[in-house]
Amino acid sequence: MGAGIPMALKQRREQAESVAVSVINRLTWRAGPGDGVLAERICSRICAASRRPGG
Repeated sequence: MGAGIPMALKQRREQAESVAVSVINRLTWRAGPGDGVLAERICSRICAASRRPGG
């Protein structure tokens, strides 16, 4: 999952963004070891994609 979400955001951001947000919510709720780091990384990918021209 960790590698799949960024790849999906890069290739099909509109379709993958709602799934990525759902994963972030789940990771935040679960709060297991490393979940916060992974949630932050996914979130930064969403933010970076929205700042790109055409993104």
